[in-house]
Amino acid sequence: MQTFIEPVARSHAFELFQWLDNDIGSREFIARSVPPCADCTELLDQLLTAVRNGGFHAWVLRIASGEIIAYAELKKTDKVSTHELELIYVVAKDWRNKSAGTTLIRKLLASEVQGLCDVIVAYINPDNHASRQVLIKNQFTEAPGTVEGIRYVYEVKSRQ
Repeated sequence: MQTFIEPVARSHAFELFQWLDNDIGSREFIARSVPPCADCTELLDQLLTAVRNGGFHAWVLRIASGEIIAYAELKKTDKVSTHELELIYVVAKDWRNKSAGTTLIRKLLASEVQGLCDVIVAYINPDNHASRQVLIKNQFTEAPGTVEGIRYVYEVKSRQ
């Protein structure tokens, strides 16, 4: 399956809205990153504003047809230290358990995170075995944490 990772942009609005309107769970998950929004247009505006303000980065994963199948964020939260960003990602319902999450994180780590931070942290629900496998396959390691959930970390290696 050919996939492409792209920073979230206004041009993604239609596809992102379609996905979020059809998958309320994903919409609610993404909406936790921004102030309450009335609709998908406002949600995208809030996301783009957060990206422009810094400390927040967002990407989509597309397949060759152009369909958005996954979304990821790296951002500063109260759960991470100065040189860390928290990873949050969600895969469209129809693409779960089809390697879309693994592909998204692999592509993100390979090309998009250089210079953003030293460490990426992901907190997952202990019952979310699929997410746990996605992180392990992408060289995240389990580490002690101070909040609920299992803490996984990935040390960003600079390109020489």
